[in-house]
Amino acid sequence: MSSIEDDQASEKTHLKATRRRGDALTNAIRKATITALKEDGYNDTTFGNVAKRARTSRSVLYRRYRSRTHMIADALLTQIPSPESALATSGSMRDDLRKLLEGIAVAHLLFDPEITRKIVGEADSALVEEITGVRFKPFVESLRHFLKLARERGEMGSAIIPPLAMYTPISMLRAEAIQRPLTPEFLDSLVDDVIMPLFVTLSNRTEDEMTPHQPRQSTELSAENLSLMWQLSFQSSD
Repeated sequence: MSSIEDDQASEKTHLKATRRRGDALTNAIRKATITALKEDGYNDTTFGNVAKRARTSRSVLYRRYRSRTHMIADALLTQIPSPESALATSGSMRDDLRKLLEGIAVAHLLFDPEITRKIVGEADSALVEEITGVRFKPFVESLRHFLKLARERGEMGSAIIPPLAMYTPISMLRAEAIQRPLTPEFLDSLVDDVIMPLFVTLSNRTEDEMTPHQPRQSTELSAENLSLMWQLSFQSSD
């Protein structure tokens, strides 16, 4: 029997043993993908490998995912905490920001930077939009929520934070994650040495200290603006 026939026979056996649908099948595929990444690495996390681990067929994966990169990104996005859990405040601006960054960075804390680099290099425009919607739009809403609470507690001034400054946390996280594994020490430094001083200083500027293009009335960076910035950053990596 050829290797192709062996694979087909194996797939039929898996299907007979566990014919699942809906969330049960999706969760099994995602779990299998995460396990394959940890044990076999990015290059060997193939449709065949995941199908075998999830006890399903490759044809099922082909119908669900546009590409192997899409399958891997989908599994990694499930490692990010839900937006609802991220909105619970600790009562401190510093601790809220630290928790928010850790939630965004959790997938990077679990895996080698090579995975991030390869996803960035292989993602098509549809996948970039999907990553933006699942991962970064909730981040913007949570960040705006925490900054509002910080202002109410008197930890920040009332001046608007410029959109580019609001993008700084994600930009620096992504730059670090592509180069080396993220660590708790890096997240602490990012919050204490960059984000806290930056946001507090900018929020306490007077009218005279604000630049001509600085908005006076609008709210901070919107989810739509962040989506555009994130997609452009993918294109600049090509």
